[in-house]
Amino acid sequence: ETDRKLRMECAAFDGATIIDVTGKYITVGSIVKVDGGGTGGRTLAARSLAKAGMGIKISSDGDITAYKGKDCENVFSIN
Repeated sequence: ETDRKLRMECAAFDGATIIDVTGKYITVGSIVKVDGGGTGGRTLAARSLAKAGMGIKISSDGDITAYKGKDCENVFSIN
């Protein structure tokens, strides 16, 4: 179990924070290789990670969007 303050600090790093289903941190601050597209880098990274499970994009303006599965289905959005 990770302390809340440490979780917040990890999430604040630029780059991806990847956590497995048990809550174990795999990486923090990783750069995700993405295919080019007409959307922002965070969206592209989240959609790329969704293909292996779930990708969550947290925008600097506070919007949160989650994508899941090979089709990058939009699971939820919080604006």
